[in-house]
Amino acid sequence: MSELRELYQEVILDHNKNPRNFGRMEDANRTSEGRNPLCGDEIKVYIKLDGDTIEDIRFEGRGCAISKASASMMTMTLKGKTTDEAEQLFQSVHDMLTGEPDPDADPEAMGRLAVLSGVREFPVRVKCASLGWHAMRAALNSERRRSRPSRQGEMMESSETVKFTRDCEVIQVPSGDRLTIKEGTNALITQSLGDTYTLVTSNGDMVRVTGRDADAIGKPIPESPVDTAVSTEDPEEMEEQVWDTLRTCYDPEIPVNIADLGLVYRCEVSSLEEKQYRVEIDMTLTAPACGMGDVLKAEIETKVAELPGVKELDVQLVFDPPWDFHMIPDAAKLTLGMM
Repeated sequence: MSELRELYQEVILDHNKNPRNFGRMEDANRTSEGRNPLCGDEIKVYIKLDGDTIEDIRFEGRGCAISKASASMMTMTLKGKTTDEAEQLFQSVHDMLTGEPDPDADPEAMGRLAVLSGVREFPVRVKCASLGWHAMRAALNSERRRSRPSRQGEMMESSETVKFTRDCEVIQVPSGDRLTIKEGTNALITQSLGDTYTLVTSNGDMVRVTGRDADAIGKPIPESPVDTAVSTEDPEEMEEQVWDTLRTCYDPEIPVNIADLGLVYRCEVSSLEEKQYRVEIDMTLTAPACGMGDVLKAEIETKVAELPGVKELDVQLVFDPPWDFHMIPDAAKLTLGMM
């Protein structure tokens, strides 16, 4: 299983950075789009049918690495297949993602698609991986050139278009790599929570802009949690301030803060001396392969360390137990449209 997990991570990152068959198809005779409210993913599938054969298939859209990689692999696999073969593959992939793992199953029977079975370890990401497949199936069942959303959820709030007014260093999602967006680049804001912004640029990159660079996209620099924090002699009050700070930290693809999402496993505050504290935090990620882990960890370290009275700080990234959607409180599930 460890070899399959490593291959899963490698393939997901490869197809996310270099998606195959990505882009609009002008002569498509079947189209459909799918949307996932959990991550804000949007995938539109274009198919050119010749009789019952998929002569060509492409996709476009935005979203997390898993949704883009799965759609990319799907288009590679389905090109040249018949509609019946496409339906059979849809069922096989659906069973692989949502069913109990078959210990006797032959990974080679599914080809490279078998690596998607790694999504089973992260149930909250199953919809991401299956989004493109549902859109493909809806396209094959749609009328000529008619586009209909697949049943993966409703679109989240409309995005705002902005233009970078200066060169700006950003963090690429989900790789965590730093890159510079040039002045004049257009982008869509897909999430604006805490003191960060998540955008999709006109080049198709999903990026994160920190609050200190908000002016680069024409936004005011948001207030820092430190601005309202106060020095205290009460450890419980100090702990509450730490939790309030954690609630300003967000996964760039999910509109719920990391505390309410259940990603903080432990937060302990202990007194050292008068109004001086040691803070210990254990946090996790929705998926271990996410390149944003170190970015989120660094954000937490920076913000908590700036709180008055924090003298020692230890933030650990842990994956035991593995996080899954059952750990999300009901209030957060409502926000994500999961209830």
